[in-house]
Amino acid sequence: MDLNDYFDPIEIDDFKSSNLLEDNLLSQMQIHTKDKPIENIDNSQIVLFSLTDNEDELFGVNKIRKKLYSLAEINKSIILYDLGNIKQGKTKKDRFIALQDIVMKLINADVLPILICLDKNYHYAIYKAYSKLGKYINLTGIDSKIHLQNGFLNDIFNNDNEALFSFCNIGYQQYFTSRKAIEKLEEHNQEAFRLGHVRSNISIVEPVLRASNSLYINLSSIKQTDAPGNNDASPNGFYSEEACQLLKYGGISDKISSLAIYGFVAENDINNQTSHLIAQMLWYFLDGFSNRKYEFPSSENSNYTKFIVNINSTFNEIIFYKSENTDRWWVEIPYIASRNAKNYIVPCNYNDYQKACKNEIPTLWLKVYKKINL
Repeated sequence: MDLNDYFDPIEIDDFKSSNLLEDNLLSQMQIHTKDKPIENIDNSQIVLFSLTDNEDELFGVNKIRKKLYSLAEINKSIILYDLGNIKQGKTKKDRFIALQDIVMKLINADVLPILICLDKNYHYAIYKAYSKLGKYINLTGIDSKIHLQNGFLNDIFNNDNEALFSFCNIGYQQYFTSRKAIEKLEEHNQEAFRLGHVRSNISIVEPVLRASNSLYINLSSIKQTDAPGNNDASPNGFYSEEACQLLKYGGISDKISSLAIYGFVAENDINNQTSHLIAQMLWYFLDGFSNRKYEFPSSENSNYTKFIVNINSTFNEIIFYKSENTDRWWVEIPYIASRNAKNYIVPCNYNDYQKACKNEIPTLWLKVYKKINL
């Protein structure tokens, strides 16, 4: 598979300007241009690319590129590659298949793809890439709405959920969300966090992002005043600083292997505010990636403390782990179907440990227990 057959190159001169920082991100990236075809992709850690349905969308994405390239460089040990824009082909189905093939190749090579795209329904192609590789997926979306009646989540939940282990929606707004959608998530032991709940303590979703494989953010989840350039703007949502913090959590996560940003509409973008915000969100993700710790509790990793909490229930005890380096927490969930299977360890937070100490079974523990045992 030659990636040059899938991508249109970038006109690099369009992104150079006189006000670039001396140590800018542009100087750190490898870029697919007419003179420099794609090669040595396996040496990259992160690749950026876009998918557009028309020239107007491509113009908007390139505004994001220009802002991103002008930002300060990150850890020079991180190898970044901008592949360009997926060739439009004749139909949307062509673009869907191309995206699926590209993501399969990148994930299989342990390269993290970052997609910028208007239509969030293309994320189904990313989901299918994981599925065809035989991987279970923990999918997390940052979105103001939970789209279970139509779109790609409907396809996953109703027709193609064999590869889905967990789904979580972060930042949904209650007046946009039907009670049936919440009930359906609860029925499948999946999660959703209201906007107000997350904004009151944004760190509560860090364990969710730490457990995720694929992350996407719909720009409609951000306040209209902070991100006017999207196709479903609303007065309420995350502030720009909070969106950057969520992407920083995603970057730090050892497990996240794909990221997508959806919903940018350049013609609605007042003073290039949204394109600049997206660039900063991506910068925070990249900065987080450069600080990944790879400290999952295991027999090879001794830099954690094990806590055994006895509780008065049929489960008798719950086992927690705390990193000595970062103070992050994990909890162990037992398999009951097989005595030979290793117990399942998932990220959690200190509040889960505190609940167990009060003789309460943490909600996270129960949800995961039901998924793997029932």
